Amino acid sequence: MSSLPTERSFIARRAARFAFAPILAASAIACAATVDPRVLDSASREGSVDTILVLADQARPMLAPLRADGDPRIRRHTLVAALRARAEASQPGLRQWFAARGIAHRDFWIVNLIQAQLPASALSKRFAFRHASLTQLGRSAALLIGTQSAAGNDLLITITASTPRPIQLRFERAPSAIELRRAIDERIPADGYFDDVHGSAAYKRHLTRYFAEQIRAELMQAGART
Repeated sequence: MSSLPTERSFIARRAARFAFAPILAASAIACAATVDPRVLDSASREGSVDTILVLADQARPMLAPLRADGDPRIRRHTLVAALRARAEASQPGLRQWFAARGIAHRDFWIVNLIQAQLPASALSKRFAFRHASLTQLGRSAALLIGTQSAAGNDLLITITASTPRPIQLRFERAPSAIELRRAIDERIPADGYFDDVHGSAAYKRHLTRYFAEQIRAELMQAGART
């Protein structure tokens, strides 16, 4: 995570170097992205593109019940803690997705964005995203990302947050609901999920199965329309 002075200076330099062309990534139950056409054009010409991914949660954290005329040091400390918590709640899925693919990236907590050098293939794939947390700024109980080639019938599902390490399920063709559930249970036994204050192992297993099936259905439906 970048420090405040370093982060401001880096963003200023980046904004001066190229058009600020973000992917807008939602961090709630479903995920949608808006990609600036200039990003797609540059990626198709050069094979990859330097991007800034702006997370959807850009609201200034509320400092209530702190008084507006209170100690500025306390207010600053509280604001910094809230901004860091916001980034930790919304960025882990993207960070883990990048790490699993060896994509270099740099995350920023003040403005809640991630800078990454994305290959063109990453921008052309269909994707779906599911996330759940017991608290608004708490650690995720489950986070799943599914991707599918734009012209294919494959499926890759990444499971994280609910397990000690990210788990990837790769299918050459999209599986049925039964095949997907069987694959999850074969890779992750009942005791293979975290059991902690963020949710029981049984709860996280249920979320993982439920979200995985939602992702499978969504991507299959999207593929049928193309």
